[in-house]
Amino acid sequence: ALAKAGMKVHAFDVLPYERPSPGLSGKLKNRFSFGASFSLLQKNLVSTALRLRPDVIHYRMPVRVWASTVERLRSRGFSQTCYYNDDPFSVSSPWGIHLHLKKALPHFQHHFLFRRKNIADFSRAGIRNISLLPPFFPEAALRHSGERLELRYDGAFIGHWENDGWDIVTGK
Repeated sequence: ALAKAGMKVHAFDVLPYERPSPGLSGKLKNRFSFGASFSLLQKNLVSTALRLRPDVIHYRMPVRVWASTVERLRSRGFSQTCYYNDDPFSVSSPWGIHLHLKKALPHFQHHFLFRRKNIADFSRAGIRNISLLPPFFPEAALRHSGERLELRYDGAFIGHWENDGWDIVTGK
């Protein structure tokens, strides 16, 4: 959307750094985002920012980015924003998934949140620059066509799946 609006956009893909290794150590490295691959991610993110000098670095779901990296970029004068559409404060979240994000929260200049309830969670964590950014569904997509639907199934899955590697992170 930003590119369509005429802005220069450079996407930094973290998926190439997610290299699931066999065994317990591989699962731990992937769950907690540590090891050589994730160190390289941090280094390359910083070097890319220094090379491109963007006006804003915007993260979507930065579970792989270390707080030290966000802090380092901020100390170099980069404005950083974060959009997070999961609930990092949920008791049902897989343990450790949000570890780096929670440590990095104070280093972002602004947070955009998917869930209204997370505004209070982020505020309790000391975060002040918060905006709600819920999903948008065009009204036409929400209207039923009025045609009779033939029911062929006892149940349905309603939701979505994103090819973003989250299944690799959580091990599900």
